[in-house]
Amino acid sequence: MNSYSEQQKKDAWSKAQPSVDPGQWRIDANGAWIKYDEYGNDKSPYGWTIDHIIPKKLFKNESNAEIPENRWALHKKNNESKAGYFPKFKFVVTRDDTKNISTEIEKYLGKDFLDGLLKKVNDLGVFEYINEHKEEFINIYGEELVKKWIEKYRSLYYDYHGKKLFSQCV
Repeated sequence: MNSYSEQQKKDAWSKAQPSVDPGQWRIDANGAWIKYDEYGNDKSPYGWTIDHIIPKKLFKNESNAEIPENRWALHKKNNESKAGYFPKFKFVVTRDDTKNISTEIEKYLGKDFLDGLLKKVNDLGVFEYINEHKEEFINIYGEELVKKWIEKYRSLYYDYHGKKLFSQCV
């Protein structure tokens, strides 16, 4: 597990849905109960971890994945089942009133949420992935939005390769 500061944990925690006692209890992206004091506890039914919304493996520079906007608090088992999938996730824990229960639910990131996140991401690898899987993204998010993301990809590609070529000429 990554070693995150207390502030990074609080930042990720703040993205989970508040409950009656939001300092201790929240609800993750799939509706599972998580408890602040159970961070990193694999054995707890309320254990959670900090997850990268866009998986680190898609970034050319993994340190670019560490922006606060790309981290959220996720139930440990939901994090494991989500693994490196993007933009479709499989979650295995949700809640039934006051307790967590097993489930199997596939979800996509919301259109506005993903668009906002991609405005903060400046990594060629993520946009290469979107370009390579463009049909899937168009089916989920629509052609207009995906075209906008691909334009950003082209701009990052030019910046990346332009600087690289320039540095080779100097």
